[in-house]
Amino acid sequence: MDYAFLPEKIKSFLASAKPGEPALCVVRGSGGFSGEPGESYVAVYADMLFLFGKSFGEKDFINRKVDYVTDAPEFSLHQEKFSCTLELNLADGKLKMRLSSLEAENCSNLLKQFGLDAETPPAVPVEVDNDVLPDPLTALAACMKHIAASDNEVTEPELRLIEGVCQNNQEVLARSESYFRRYSFIGILDKIKLDEQQKLCFLANLYELAMSDGMLRSAEQHLINEFVRIKEIDPEKAGTVREVLLIKNQLSALVS
Repeated sequence: MDYAFLPEKIKSFLASAKPGEPALCVVRGSGGFSGEPGESYVAVYADMLFLFGKSFGEKDFINRKVDYVTDAPEFSLHQEKFSCTLELNLADGKLKMRLSSLEAENCSNLLKQFGLDAETPPAVPVEVDNDVLPDPLTALAACMKHIAASDNEVTEPELRLIEGVCQNNQEVLARSESYFRRYSFIGILDKIKLDEQQKLCFLANLYELAMSDGMLRSAEQHLINEFVRIKEIDPEKAGTVREVLLIKNQLSALVS
């Protein structure tokens, strides 16, 4: 399968269950089903779909095959702040799957499969004027979204951090989403001017987001390095911010 974000165990399962048949679409949740921390995926085929989920800390995925005739699944998509909730009504109950705004667009193929594309489309972010420079807070949120998306795995803690930076202001969230979709990470940096204090605030929040899942990946570090380079931050100051955030997020040191 060409869904790079899928865990290898799920790819292998689908290759065995549906040999030679590519999925019509795959939707990834931000967390587990029904809101618990973890992972969740829906793989959609012409005659059935597969659900995969595991809670945080578990090794293996629980999988379930859903037959369209037997289980009669129904889907609905609900917009919420910076994310969406996909509800799956099955014959034996309801599951909820939270989606980031990045993943909500990918959900359109799933909705089309059940004839829902005209009824429950994902929300369209507000448009921004190319000539209007983003304010620093909007630019920070948009840059944090690029950091979050750089490893193809936007997590629930990352979403909460971005919402917190925006102070749950819906206008700022909507503007940042539009800048995120329209401009690259570097494109956003080219549009803003920051003083020294703002640069360090930016840097600390970018590192905080990158380390929120317990590790700092190379794709995330690359973007942060670009920020340091473009905004001409003193390497020693940047290193100090990085070390402080590494120490702060090394919570394993507190667990015996």
